[in-house]
Amino acid sequence: MILQPTVAPITETLSTFAPNKVIYVGKGNIYASGTLKGRVSIVAGHSSGSGHGNINLVDDLVYTQPPMVWDNSEQIYKVNENSTDMLGILASNNVRVADTKENVERQRYKSARSNICCTRGF
Repeated sequence: MILQPTVAPITETLSTFAPNKVIYVGKGNIYASGTLKGRVSIVAGHSSGSGHGNINLVDDLVYTQPPMVWDNSEQIYKVNENSTDMLGILASNNVRVADTKENVERQRYKSARSNICCTRGF
């Protein structure tokens, strides 16, 4: 997972960057992309209008082993029993998904891939 502060991107393993499985920014924004292996929640705390408390999914954010997989024969999502990956997204303001080619192509998978919560915003 890549978290991009206002300076430069940081690439870290979850065990190094978030040993308790929570990435929390008290006052600021989170910019995330990459491949998730494991379980983590990312949280953008304090909100000041639209300036802080935002989580921006700036590019592809995918699981190593998706927790839900598409069953072509039944045309539904099913639980992937082999997956140990899970993502929680909590923002005090907005969660924004970048309008990239990859995100548009994966649009049909949005509802089965993560939990997103905003206390304000959209």
